[in-house]
Amino acid sequence: MPDKITILFKAIADPTRREIFHALVIATSALSITQISNQFDMSRQGVTKHIKTLEDAGLVNLVNQG
Repeated sequence: MPDKITILFKAIADPTRREIFHALVIATSALSITQISNQFDMSRQGVTKHIKTLEDAGLVNLVNQG
């Protein structure tokens, strides 16, 4: 199993993930997956996969908006 630092570097290695992370950091309130995916030229599912990687690295915390 990879160590925490390897997971962190993997998460920030991708430029799209860095942009998503940046969008989340500068947001003044929580953003939905749809709001985030509207900022990128990719599917909602693609954004979700990137956010999952950021979450696995401990960089973001997903909140269920059920």
